[in-house]
Amino acid sequence: MYDHRLTMLESFDYPALFWFSKFLDGGQRRIFDLGGHVGLSYYAFQQYLDYPGDMRWQVHDVPAVMQSGRALAAERDEKGMLEFVDLAAADGSDVLMAKGSLQYLDYTLSDLLLRLDKRPAHVLVNLTPMHSSRAFFTLQHIVIAICPYRIGALPEFLASVRSLGYHLIDCWDHPERTVRVPFHPECYVDRYYGFYFRRDR
Repeated sequence: MYDHRLTMLESFDYPALFWFSKFLDGGQRRIFDLGGHVGLSYYAFQQYLDYPGDMRWQVHDVPAVMQSGRALAAERDEKGMLEFVDLAAADGSDVLMAKGSLQYLDYTLSDLLLRLDKRPAHVLVNLTPMHSSRAFFTLQHIVIAICPYRIGALPEFLASVRSLGYHLIDCWDHPERTVRVPFHPECYVDRYYGFYFRRDR
C-alpha cells in the first residue's frame, strides 16, 4: 500500500524533512519513529540527507509490520542503522517522530511522554487530524480495512504537550487533507497539522 513512499516523498513530507535535517546538524542521533511502518521515512529521507555513521533510527509499529520491516531491512538497509523496537525504547531518544500515526493509537502523545523517565528533546509530529475544539473517535475506511480513528482537539493537544515542558517551535497545516463524518457536520476536520516541539526542561 505504501511501497512508493520508500523511494519518494509526498508534499506533506517536506516540513518534517526540513526539521529532521536540523536535528542531525544539531547532533541528534537516536531517532524514535512512532508508527514508522517498515521504515518509510528512513528510506525516503536518506535520498536527501547524509546520515551520520552513529545514527540509530528505531521504528515502533504493530508486530506484523515490524516483522516485515526487519525482512526488508535485511535486503536494503546497507547502512545498518534501522531497528524495530518495543515502545519502551522511546525512553532516552533524542527525537520522537510521529508522522501520520497518532490518530491510530489508543493513547495520546502526552500519555506516552508521561511514561518516559527521560523524554526526548525534540518531538516532531506530522499529518495529524485536529479539530478546532472537540476530540472524538470515528472510523476510517482505507479500502482494505476500517480503522478506529482518533481526532484530537487542537487547543487540548497543544496544552497537554506544553504542560510537559515543551515549547512549540513550528506549526504547519495540510489543507488538502480533510475528514468528513457522515451525519455529523459538527465533526468536520478541514485540515491536518504538523508540529515541532522542543523540550525546555
